[in-house]
Amino acid sequence: MIAEHAARRIKVAVGETDRERWSEPSNLLRSWEGRSVRAVDFIPAGARVLDLGCGAMTLERHLPYGCTYLPADLVPRDSRTLICELNKGILPRVDPLPDVVTLLGVAEYVNDLPALFRALRGYDARLVVTYNATDYAAGLDRAALGWVNAYSVQALIALAKETGWRLRLATWIDRNQVLVLLVPPPAPQPPTAVPRDGARVRPRRVAVLSCYDVGNFGDRLGYHVLSPLLPSHAEVVWISHNRCAAEMAADPFDLLVLGIGNSLYQTLFTSGFFRFVEAVPQVIGIFGTQYREVLATANMSRLLDKVDRWFARYEEDALIYGRGRTNVEHLGDWLFAACPMARGTEERPLRIEREIRRPLPVDRVMQNIQRYRAVHSARLHPLVVALTSAERVAYREQRVYPNEPRLSSGKFRSMLIDVLGRTFPENELFAVDHGAVTRYRAAVRNGMRRLEADLARRLSETPGA
Repeated sequence: MIAEHAARRIKVAVGETDRERWSEPSNLLRSWEGRSVRAVDFIPAGARVLDLGCGAMTLERHLPYGCTYLPADLVPRDSRTLICELNKGILPRVDPLPDVVTLLGVAEYVNDLPALFRALRGYDARLVVTYNATDYAAGLDRAALGWVNAYSVQALIALAKETGWRLRLATWIDRNQVLVLLVPPPAPQPPTAVPRDGARVRPRRVAVLSCYDVGNFGDRLGYHVLSPLLPSHAEVVWISHNRCAAEMAADPFDLLVLGIGNSLYQTLFTSGFFRFVEAVPQVIGIFGTQYREVLATANMSRLLDKVDRWFARYEEDALIYGRGRTNVEHLGDWLFAACPMARGTEERPLRIEREIRRPLPVDRVMQNIQRYRAVHSARLHPLVVALTSAERVAYREQRVYPNEPRLSSGKFRSMLIDVLGRTFPENELFAVDHGAVTRYRAAVRNGMRRLEADLARRLSETPGA
């Protein structure tokens, strides 16, 4: 081992990549799999994941539903391996581009890390990096380990910002390693002028198809969020999924709004549902998905072929079902826009085990949830409210799909990835990053302005047009 360490120090001194070391599979340690397990908490379902320095490819085993794995390394690991040599600036060409790039246990071995970070901006993807920072690994002989650079956490973050990245979050994953999630800066958005309502604009009939009549808290709140976004001349007819076929004989509609921020699932895709959707000339979708493992891709494809614009609830929705389409935009969970930021004061923790169906006004429900500093929720939208006020929260995934008792809805994971950049284990309280929540609310509100402009444009025809 002494001779091996000495050889590594020499390679570090001359800036040479240790090809012999990485060509030997026995040097890929099992203990490294732990960081792959942690990294998947930061990767959305449905993502194309480019794993640079893939090694034993343990990341693939833990990826969430619907992901495409793209391994890349200095030497082939299997027939799929894309060859890269980071110390020579050689990156794999990937078409289409990845959604996520991972550097797990790799950055320490890169001679020119600033140059690599700049080059990775070309993928326009989120970047998940683990790094043995000097903050707590100061006593380690970095050269003996083959590590060619030495950054503290703050220096690594500063480097990322200098090379064009925006820090989403950073967290320690063990006593030495930090995991950093970096994202490209947001693209500039054009101004979204909303056409003015005018006296000459004739009334336009709008159907809203949703589960608004179920009575749960999230659907009741979505009912109120949509209404202010519709132009004043819109005549709205609210239709539940179990009544959509009966509405076919009524007066024709100018526009269908499908969803009020809730989620579609497989049993809603009936023949009557498709007949109704396909009979309306314009369709705007404001929904997510759940229980995706049993949601037929063909049903979603048929629906999205008809939808003029889908404002997807979660990034995972857009990645899994919207890839390659030009009519899909990630809006986010717009119910966050209905929840003001607050600060809980009640020390006693609040547990929400069942859907909130009591006939209380939605504002009273929100105010009650926001009283508490710690909230554990088995329902999604009470947790949404809690994220705007509580210091710590926990969740339990929904598992109520018929004949599939182990199948989870996936909604909690999707929401947490969107808002906080990562997911967390079930039934364990975790601290809430209110800065991330605030930024997410701002992004959702911007998306809602684009949605409002889109609705106004589609409903702005004048008489005789």
